[in-house]
Formats: sequence, structure tokens, C-alpha cells
Amino acid sequence: MRHNEKITHQTPPYMNAIIDRIPELIIDLKQQVGDVDYLYDLNNVTMNSTESLFTNHWIHCNARGNALCAQYVAQVLRQKEWL
Repeated sequence: MRHNEKITHQTPPYMNAIIDRIPELIIDLKQQVGDVDYLYDLNNVTMNSTESLFTNHWIHCNARGNALCAQYVAQVLRQKEWL
């Protein structure tokens, strides 16, 4: 989504600075949190999709994005035998 010109032209400049730093912020957060069994990075669920998965510029999932994330969460819960 970051490289979609239609979206980035609608994004306020201060958000562009945040968007540019997201990979760095995720790495930093993961280092600070450490290895915990209850924290999952859902960026991996949407990262390689060629579908439009977001609304409201760049951060909120649309119905399809929510469905993909829900499928992943359900898969994790089944693996842990919590579902």
C-alpha cells in the first residue's frame, strides 16, 4: 500500500514519516518484547497479497484484509488447541 501513489497522495505528510519508519519500528518492538508466545505479527499475513486489503489510507483493513487476519488468528488458536 505504501507504494500506491493514489493512497500516498491522500496521506498527510506526517503519516508518510511514520509509514517510512514502520519496518524499523517493528524490528525495535520485537527486540524489546522478546520471545513471547502471545504476540503475533499480522504484517506477514498481508505483506505479499496482490489484493487491496486496506482502507482509510494505509492502516485499517477492509473486509478482505480482516478475513485474512481472522483466518490466521483461527489457525494459531487451533495450533495451540484453544479453538
